Amino acid sequence: MLKIIIFIYTLMLPFTSLSHTAIEFLSPENGSILSEPPEDITIIFVYSAMFTKFEMLKTDSNDEKIELKKDFLQKSSDTHLVSLPVLERGEYRVEWRALAQDGHVIKGKFAFKIN
Repeated sequence: MLKIIIFIYTLMLPFTSLSHTAIEFLSPENGSILSEPPEDITIIFVYSAMFTKFEMLKTDSNDEKIELKKDFLQKSSDTHLVSLPVLERGEYRVEWRALAQDGHVIKGKFAFKIN
């Protein structure tokens, strides 16, 4: 009986590392109101992920797309730092998609405002 339990346990071990990743830290936080424009966006995942899309829009001006350097795309890491141009006052939304270490696509969006 002990051999069967050990056998089943060893079969289950590889699956414990296949969990989807999630955001552990985000700056600026979703819904935050800032007095100064941020210099960058920091996203830290629980496990490594690789961005395949990262788009920033100024939502109070007909969804004007903010041009970003894309050098962070296609790099697998748990920590991503996205440099920003100088941002004007207004409301911004970021939409992203990433490929998790386990091969699953994850996506999200967040918004912040600069007063």
